[in-house]
Amino acid sequence: MNTLKVLKLIDNDIYKELCFHFDKIPNKKFYNKLVRKYTRLTKNRFLNVMIRFEYIHYTFAYIRYRLIKEMVKFLKNKKVIEVGCGTGLWYKYLQYQGVNIKAIDNYSIDYKFRFKANGIINKNAIKYIKKHKNSYDVILMIWPPYDHDFAYNIWKNMKKGTYLLYIGEGYDGACANDKFFNAVEKYEINNKYIQNMQKYFVTFMGMYDDVYLFKKK
Repeated sequence: MNTLKVLKLIDNDIYKELCFHFDKIPNKKFYNKLVRKYTRLTKNRFLNVMIRFEYIHYTFAYIRYRLIKEMVKFLKNKKVIEVGCGTGLWYKYLQYQGVNIKAIDNYSIDYKFRFKANGIINKNAIKYIKKHKNSYDVILMIWPPYDHDFAYNIWKNMKKGTYLLYIGEGYDGACANDKFFNAVEKYEINNKYIQNMQKYFVTFMGMYDDVYLFKKK
């Protein structure tokens, strides 16, 4: 599946917003058929898990235009690094909105992604943020590997005074490990930016991910 077809799996608003970045408009008729067939929009806007089987080949967390807009409000005028970026879709969507962002992944874990954005730095993210401590104000981390020290080591090596914007599940979920959650728990921030991000975040049915913000001290 190519980049154009990825857009058929995302929120209608961001679909319209991003069409002009590609060579032609994706097939809107197919997009609407896909939504009718595989999604069930409740009053909480949960998405049917069936569509996730296709979606996870591109990203594990559901992308919405309104969520991206709220993220931009916090990230503007900040230097951002997305670690373990996978396909780089979040990185590209934020970049399109003017965010100063880099993306890093050395693909040591093969998730069988079907797409990879241009511009991704193929390096070890932990070593990179240790070496380039003045190159970021915010670390973006989305669905880090489960039962793995990656997330904890990112947090451990972050510069004091910087932020971690985390999208994923929490304790007993399918992301990171207890070492990470124990380390960041007391540094969680609940301001207007994160509240608005959470307002527009949509999870797949059966998933318990959300958006969280932490500040290293």
